[in-house]
Amino acid sequence: MTTFTLTFTGTIYDGVDNTGIFGAPNTLLTYDPFTAVFAIDNGSISGAALTVTGQSYNFQTGYFSDVKVGPFQLFSIVQSGPNIQYGPDSVMDFNIYNNVVYPPPTPIFPTIFTPFSYTYDPTTGVQEQAYFKIDGYSGAYGDLGVNTITLVESPLAVPGPIAGTGLPALLVGCASMIVLARKRRLKSNPSQ
Repeated sequence: MTTFTLTFTGTIYDGVDNTGIFGAPNTLLTYDPFTAVFAIDNGSISGAALTVTGQSYNFQTGYFSDVKVGPFQLFSIVQSGPNIQYGPDSVMDFNIYNNVVYPPPTPIFPTIFTPFSYTYDPTTGVQEQAYFKIDGYSGAYGDLGVNTITLVESPLAVPGPIAGTGLPALLVGCASMIVLARKRRLKSNPSQ
């Protein structure tokens, strides 16, 4: 199983926190830095979080999520329900692409999931569309200005040794069993 972490960093260029998800209620988020992280397992998003002012919000991945990496586009979205435009659903969406420069420049992203780092530069013809909404417009929402994008391979968690296992624990366990067996034998036959 291959797992990756896709991270976007940047600044919110227009946003509001109505309910206090990232701090005090009714706070402007404009010019606040953000970090958005997508966990990717075998090409599918398994989790997503947005951090602003040191506070994080985890997006549900149950309804719709997608991630695509191609030479001229990087697209990732996580959406909690079907009614993003007018309903109370939550969404975090990033679309970085270059389709306005002709002839196309050299590829900006790898064609497959391969670790990379990219610094966004709008002067090269690359465009971005990035935004988030939490609980529709009643929670928090904002447009995101991307600075950097990184995709790194995440190591799989390998269980470490459990304390109390191994040869010493086996010897203690066997000795305990012998002692218990001997005590039982003595109880059942007190003449020994």
